[in-house]
Amino acid sequence: MKRTVLQAAAAALLLVPATMSAQSGVYVSRLGNDTLSVERFTRSADKVEGTIVTKSPATRVVKYTLMLAKDGSVTGLEQAILKADGTPFPGQPTGIKLTIVGDTIVREMTMNGAPSIRRTMVPKGTLPALGGSYAYSELVIAQAKRSKSDTVLSLGIAAAQNAPGKVVVRLIGSDSAEIVNGGFPVGYKLDKSGHVVHVDGAKTTQKVLVTLVNDADVMAIAAKWSAADAAGQSMGAASTRDTLRADVGGAHITIEYGRPAKRGREIWGKLVPFDTVWRFGANAAARFSTDRDLMIGGAHVPAGTYTIWLLPSAGQSFVILNKQLMASSASNAPPLWGTGYDAAQDLVRIPVEKHAGMGTVEERYRVFMAGGMLMMHWDTGGYGVKIKAM
Repeated sequence: MKRTVLQAAAAALLLVPATMSAQSGVYVSRLGNDTLSVERFTRSADKVEGTIVTKSPATRVVKYTLMLAKDGSVTGLEQAILKADGTPFPGQPTGIKLTIVGDTIVREMTMNGAPSIRRTMVPKGTLPALGGSYAYSELVIAQAKRSKSDTVLSLGIAAAQNAPGKVVVRLIGSDSAEIVNGGFPVGYKLDKSGHVVHVDGAKTTQKVLVTLVNDADVMAIAAKWSAADAAGQSMGAASTRDTLRADVGGAHITIEYGRPAKRGREIWGKLVPFDTVWRFGANAAARFSTDRDLMIGGAHVPAGTYTIWLLPSAGQSFVILNKQLMASSASNAPPLWGTGYDAAQDLVRIPVEKHAGMGTVEERYRVFMAGGMLMMHWDTGGYGVKIKAM
């Protein structure tokens, strides 16, 4: 009963927005009506301490301390990756410590019982990287202002990273900034002291919105999410992966695609904008394969494998089959990501029928066959196109 009360109190506190430039607070990250993470932080003159609790795919807790110099620049990072009960998270390093010493970042950690120390020379102003922290993003923006540069260098703990990576920061007046992540800008709203008070991922593929609230018991939230994991109610991946397999007149087709969830959001024309090529789902580009020639709509589609895309519109909409499958022409290149569309590689654009006002709500985007048509539905609408073997 006590735990339930604490969890209810924590949830209630999440609804109280921060109203002033605080030296402590909680960043709440939401995807639609789902909370993905909470980060409680405390600032002082010489450090920023915080706890990040993430929900997807399973509950994870990150405790960190960022050490600061007198000018506010970062001099070091200590980090622990834990389960909700405080024990080490399986498969993650322990004893993580990154320290800036002159022109070198010293990286220390223990992985599978084996300690390691690496020393990497870095340019002045390089930051130790801390993923998933909005308090850290604030320090990245401050470093861009301090150096009067649109690029900030950072170095993480990953074994494969042997040189600093570049973080692009666009300063917009005194109260806003953008940090470009994977080619997509994330918007940051700042108060008069330069502290982050709101984060907007609307221009990214993640669509996460972050608000600052006064306080919350983040460890009670971690316990609640962890209990859900243990009960088989884990959130899992934000967008699941699925495969449609169908026999169409003797032709065997498969469509591999990601299935994002509605999460209380308006979909067609909003989350999925009109007149913009959409990835036909989420994450990696969707793939369409057939072992026989097909007629889709009125278009001839030869046997083969393609990426499949959707161009929704308030008027005529189209499904697109594209010949590009990999991120590059290299034989060992990874599969094409869902933001890598190249119109020059189009095989065909096929008009599709618009379906609206359906009686039921599809919480997750779904691709299926019905009545000789390939259907792509989400929320209360979607599209369909006739498909048959030649």
